[in-house]
Amino acid sequence: MKFGIQTKVTLSSMAVSELACAIEERGLESLFLAEYTHIPKRHKSPFGGPLPEPFFNTFDPLIALTAAAGATSRIMLGTCVMVVVQRDPIVLAKEVATLDQLSGGRFILGVGAGGIPEANLNHGVSSKQRWDVLREHVMALKAIWNSAEPEFHGSVVNFDPIISNPKPKRAGGPPILLGGHTPRTIERAAQYCDGWFPGFGFGNFDLRAGIDAFRSAAARAGRTPDSLAVNVVSTPIDAAKLAAIIDLPIERIVFQVPSEARETMLPILDRCAAVARQLSR
Repeated sequence: MKFGIQTKVTLSSMAVSELACAIEERGLESLFLAEYTHIPKRHKSPFGGPLPEPFFNTFDPLIALTAAAGATSRIMLGTCVMVVVQRDPIVLAKEVATLDQLSGGRFILGVGAGGIPEANLNHGVSSKQRWDVLREHVMALKAIWNSAEPEFHGSVVNFDPIISNPKPKRAGGPPILLGGHTPRTIERAAQYCDGWFPGFGFGNFDLRAGIDAFRSAAARAGRTPDSLAVNVVSTPIDAAKLAAIIDLPIERIVFQVPSEARETMLPILDRCAAVARQLSR
């Protein structure tokens, strides 16, 4: 079992290079950063209440993770999650490939379709369109990373043969993991992504049943379930609560930590490392 950290980086939080080093020094395995390109002034919160301050001030995750890559040598670096429907796929393919090269193949692309409809609309994507846009963006990324002269012809993304270099460090490109909990999202993750990013403790969601559904969906799609990763995110720093899932076919548990300054963050990372050691026994 691998153990990582997810957080939001802002001007008032611990510097990302220091954060990444502290994670690596404590023997934790990964750092995942959230993305919010912007927050519309008028919006409906996906959480049912006002959004906390860090949501309005997050750094761009790819640029922040490039700084983290330069400061570390071991930890994996990822997004949890990037709203790919708000990104041009040709540009994103080059950005991700560049980061994967600079990090020595340590990048993981966690993706989502966006939980703030008003933000998606500012990028020209309606709630009705967002899943079709996400699918084609993911497929276009894979095409660009895996072909010398890729082309893609979909209803949303359409381009004739192009040359796009560099390719990612790893053959096939970084794994793409899809976040979400609905049965349809689980099917999507199994059909065209490299894994699934379920969150821990979302309402009455049954993680064990969700993983069974994901593996069954992968088999129906003609894919090998064991080849697809399950990373459980938004987990508490609590060994007792996580003990119930430690036996599941999970690649990585990702602790959710707040966006805080260095003096507050370091003790939290110490707790994460201690829980990881306890669960690894």
